[in-house]
Amino acid sequence: MGELGSGTVQAPGPKVSVIVPVGGADPRLRMCLTALEAQTYPQDLYEVIVVENGSESSLATVVAAFSQARWIHEPRRGSYTARNAGLDRATGTVIAFTDADCIPCANWLEAGVNHLTARPDCGLAGGRIQVFPQDAQAPTACEFYEMVFAFPQQHFIEHGHFAVTANAFTFRCVFEELGGFCDDFKSGGDAEWGQRVFGAGYQVCYAGNACVRHPARRTWRALRKKSRRIVKGTVDCCTVAESEVRALWRHLRYRLPPPLFKSLRLLKHPAPAGLGARLQAIFVLCFLRYYEAALLTGVIIRRYFKRW
Repeated sequence: MGELGSGTVQAPGPKVSVIVPVGGADPRLRMCLTALEAQTYPQDLYEVIVVENGSESSLATVVAAFSQARWIHEPRRGSYTARNAGLDRATGTVIAFTDADCIPCANWLEAGVNHLTARPDCGLAGGRIQVFPQDAQAPTACEFYEMVFAFPQQHFIEHGHFAVTANAFTFRCVFEELGGFCDDFKSGGDAEWGQRVFGAGYQVCYAGNACVRHPARRTWRALRKKSRRIVKGTVDCCTVAESEVRALWRHLRYRLPPPLFKSLRLLKHPAPAGLGARLQAIFVLCFLRYYEAALLTGVIIRRYFKRW
């Protein structure tokens, strides 16, 4: 393994490169960059690299309004391709990732770097992702579902040994040792890379006080799109890991039983949502679960017959 943190935080701190991929003219990018401009981490010790990915309309003018940020263009589509392009331009010892639709809290960089460098065996740290609705007092059923289940970062870290790149910190030397993200992944590339880190003997750690806020998806269309991307990432990861139909069958079996315990979580969650929204969110949960199961079934059938 490469040389990591010393076990104690060194003043004034390492240089950090924050990489933000963006697929086009996302109006939320300004809020993200505004939050990154206001970090408590010393401004001379971090840079923000916005990677515009596959878009013909330049965001260079938008990014130029923020002193900490610089813009690069990556013509090949794919968020992991964009993150790899950002890595090629990064100058920091520590690499931090967030997304254009995230709003980092003011102490996000400081908390994430402190957590990453406090343990000498930590190769990847993931922070908390707080999902919020458009109206905090009246979330829609789709938003409420997202608030309860989207981005369970601590679960991903403790059980899957990876952190989603909406809120992740690592060292440049870890990328130099293990290589970058799989460019051809549309989803799940953070899981595959995090498991590479864990497999190399590093610890994957949860930094609960390094928080970013993420807007909840409001519509069925947005949730179905997310489900299709998740299934595509599942297929990609299974192909890399096992190259067998049985790997996909294992994921299908997880989605087949009725989601009773998750339904209870929706009913008992303390968010200010009425009974109607909670019951509708249970319907959303069941629909998406079996929608993903149907997508996986189609993949398994095609792969099974292809083998013959």
